[in-house]
Amino acid sequence: MDATEYDRFAADDRAIELVYTHQHVMAQFDSMSVCKFALFGLNEKLSEQFLDWFKSAIGWDMTVAEWLETGERIFNLKRMYLNKCGISSKDDRLPPRMSKRRGSGSAADNIPDVAGMLDRYYEKRGWNMYGVPTAETLKRLKLEW
Repeated sequence: MDATEYDRFAADDRAIELVYTHQHVMAQFDSMSVCKFALFGLNEKLSEQFLDWFKSAIGWDMTVAEWLETGERIFNLKRMYLNKCGISSKDDRLPPRMSKRRGSGSAADNIPDVAGMLDRYYEKRGWNMYGVPTAETLKRLKLEW
């Protein structure tokens, strides 16, 4: 999905989809040591370019969907580690500087409704109400061990 076609202040399922997909891409960027500024302008063509770089470096043949699923696997592994450290849904909050009115301009009064979106985000992720990946999610991602 192209983020440039989207209302940046919307708090709907498209917003959740953007967050979900971009988190998988960012997990891949981290694993590849790619500068995150490259994310600006991300689209299907750029995803294919990163996939080409990945395939050249690793030698694996994979589709964009498989590449994104690898990012999803990385993201869930990170979450499982954080769960073991005591991080859960109680910690999935924005910092105070982002959860109250900020200065002036178009974003000043547009406070993200994280609490209102969290249940739908967890459902999309395949996590339970505490922010823990479900057994089904772990099995789908081949992380059930």
